Amino acid sequence: MTSRPKKELVRVVRAPSGEISIDLVGKKPGRGAYLCPNPDCLTKAKKKKALERCFEQPVPAEVYDALAVQLAAAAKEAAADGKKNNAPAKPKLPPEEALYQAVSLCRKAGALTMGFDAVEEACVKSKAWLVMTASDISPKTLQRLNYAVGDLVDVFTMPLTQDKLADISHKPVAVYAVTDRNLAKLCFDRLSDCGAIKNEEDMSE
Repeated sequence: MTSRPKKELVRVVRAPSGEISIDLVGKKPGRGAYLCPNPDCLTKAKKKKALERCFEQPVPAEVYDALAVQLAAAAKEAAADGKKNNAPAKPKLPPEEALYQAVSLCRKAGALTMGFDAVEEACVKSKAWLVMTASDISPKTLQRLNYAVGDLVDVFTMPLTQDKLADISHKPVAVYAVTDRNLAKLCFDRLSDCGAIKNEEDMSE
């Protein structure tokens, strides 16, 4: 299987209600799966019932139809991007530092819930858009977390330790939830840049 950056893939999401739909902007809560923006990938996924296996439920035909439409739109967008000028790119922060700053921004905006119990409550009340853990979270706690909220919200492990994150949380905390969908999208993108998007099904090949 060839790994691709998540930004280059099409996200399909199963909402907590069980509804399956296309997530055009990567902001919808729920269990996600990814497909590469290529008609052959879609055909292969449909033939092998890859989405059905991932979500453990039937996938409506209209979802596949919507994917086909989106793939065609993506092809047009890619062609348009090829016509853009090649202006020098601005220097970028290292991926982990950019993620750290995104988490800090969530804290400053009052959109960061911290601690296992508080995060679980936010997920149950459909207030959490994204759940993230420190890299040194204990395996037992991570297992409990996935069992408690894994079917409600995506859970990802950050390449940041509790000590590093303590500069934001003011104490060692292993579990975080983002409660603003725009900031959740920002954190998701930063996680993707770090190569930390591993908990969801990648069916790009």
